[in-house]
Amino acid sequence: MDAFQRSYDLLVKLEDQRGQAMVLNSLGGVFQRQGKFDDAVDAFQRSYGLLVKLEDQRGQAMVLNSLGGVFRRQEKFDEAFNALHLSCDIGEKLNDKRHLAMVHTSMGNALLSKGDIEEAAIELRKGFEIDEKLKNRRGISIVTPPLIKAFSRLNQHNQAIIYCQRALSVAPNDKRLLKLYNQLTEF
Repeated sequence: MDAFQRSYDLLVKLEDQRGQAMVLNSLGGVFQRQGKFDDAVDAFQRSYGLLVKLEDQRGQAMVLNSLGGVFRRQEKFDEAFNALHLSCDIGEKLNDKRHLAMVHTSMGNALLSKGDIEEAAIELRKGFEIDEKLKNRRGISIVTPPLIKAFSRLNQHNQAIIYCQRALSVAPNDKRLLKLYNQLTEF
């Protein structure tokens, strides 16, 4: 925290707005991990404001995705969906598939938290399929557990197994996915 604050103060003196935006984004992530959600929202919103001023759409999309995640944890679902939809719109405009996978996963997690399981499964599946096409192991590792959770809540056990197998074809040595697959096939 202190290092980020010193960096931010220095970047303000240097009038480096891009650097300020990046430090604020990182600071927002730290606040989020600490459970200081209001501070995280403030840091992300300040970062976003600078990125808008700089016309950095990729940066805006990333910060909006992070902001949506904080709002989800605060159970401010309308704000979360607004931020995530804006993030998705920018990702589509930029044709950034990796970002779109991430934002669909975030949207699915928000819907899962809200209790809208069918819509969550749709969004998580979109994220999964993009990550699968990109062979993005990290993305597959992140999206598969909530997707399996959604399928389980929808009593779609076979779908859960199929998607877990597909995930393992992308990330065959992922310990979390292997454990999840073993749990699904123990029945």
